[in-house]
Amino acid sequence: MIKSSKKISTLINKGYYGNTSLFLSTFFPKTAIKIGLNLIFSEAENKKENKKNSDKSIDISISPYIGKNTTVKLIRSFINTYLDDYLLECMVHGSLGTYEEINYSDFDGLVIIRNEVINNKARLLKVCYYLNQSLKIIYKFDPLQHHGWFLLTEADLDNYPNDYFPLELFEYSKSIYSNGQAIKIVMNDNLNYKKGFIDLSSSIKKKIDKLRTSNNELKSLNIYQLKGLLSQIMLLPSLYLQAKNSKGIFKKFSFDELRKEFGNKYFVMDTISSLRLAWNYKLNAVQKFMLTSNKYLIRRLGIKIAPVDRTLLRRIHQEIHIDDIKELIETMERKIKLE
Repeated sequence: MIKSSKKISTLINKGYYGNTSLFLSTFFPKTAIKIGLNLIFSEAENKKENKKNSDKSIDISISPYIGKNTTVKLIRSFINTYLDDYLLECMVHGSLGTYEEINYSDFDGLVIIRNEVINNKARLLKVCYYLNQSLKIIYKFDPLQHHGWFLLTEADLDNYPNDYFPLELFEYSKSIYSNGQAIKIVMNDNLNYKKGFIDLSSSIKKKIDKLRTSNNELKSLNIYQLKGLLSQIMLLPSLYLQAKNSKGIFKKFSFDELRKEFGNKYFVMDTISSLRLAWNYKLNAVQKFMLTSNKYLIRRLGIKIAPVDRTLLRRIHQEIHIDDIKELIETMERKIKLE
């Protein structure tokens, strides 16, 4: 993904870019986004990165969403009302894209912004503002959501970042904007498919060591923190296989592939997966207000006061051993280093 895409993604999902507009974003969101956009434009690099692209272009068709999820329908209506003709595509993926959402599911959405919008500050301001506002709908679906919108620009498609959003995921995504028009992609051949796995595995190990108690258990995480850790661990199989095979895999199918390769060491992933299926929690009025806010500072405070589910923590302590998680991760890491 090109650098400007990352900065715009930050602006959309946090409501500010640059510390000067952080507090402003709580009370004057459009002004904060305008300041952030001006900063992004001022930081724009004149030098383009020289990356070797494949000569092969690929046409991708995304099927239209025909499911019944209320949140997806609300987002589709919101996007088509406020951002008609500003986007090349907007789609849902993950469990929403395959109509398999459960209580644990979050909202996985990808937007692709048109080139003429990216290069027009006034039009891009509108996109950033309304996508940030749409987070209020997304957070009502999952108050514990750990990410916002995934974002690409039309220019990214000419130098496609397959390590960021693998082509294999499009097959299981559904359009909520274009009703399935084809998009053309030119592959970037100069990608590091191992980086995502290496960064994630290192992050999880550090987090586990930090959270480990003297009894070799996890500290009493609140449900937001717990969901973040479990979700990171469940992402390992797909990133490991991506690192190993230099191509993506839909997360749902990565579990069986990893089970075949790791045998008994894999059982800890099955235990974590069973926790996802039994996921249930309650928020009080204050927690719900804060965790469904699109205002960054309010939501950060909501994360700090999220409830602790002691029943779930007890089950985790009984069924999951920290060392089993670390052993699986370290075995993966050794295999990747040998590739």
